[in-house]
Amino acid sequence: MPEVKTIVSPESVTDDDILAIITHTSAEISLETGASMESTEPALNIACIHLSAATVLERMKYTGELAKQVKLGS
Repeated sequence: MPEVKTIVSPESVTDDDILAIITHTSAEISLETGASMESTEPALNIACIHLSAATVLERMKYTGELAKQVKLGS
């Protein structure tokens, strides 16, 4: 969890929510790759961290903590 919180610093997503997201993304990566959820393969661990961070950012959009879109000047 500290790795995910290093990438994003959510105020509206609890630690329990982040742990649930990490568990879910770990299972998702495990299914996609055929690897064990307990794998210590560095590439799979990094993939899990980044997918978890992306999911936390998505959750932050739904809670209103993060803008849904950014309008750029003309």
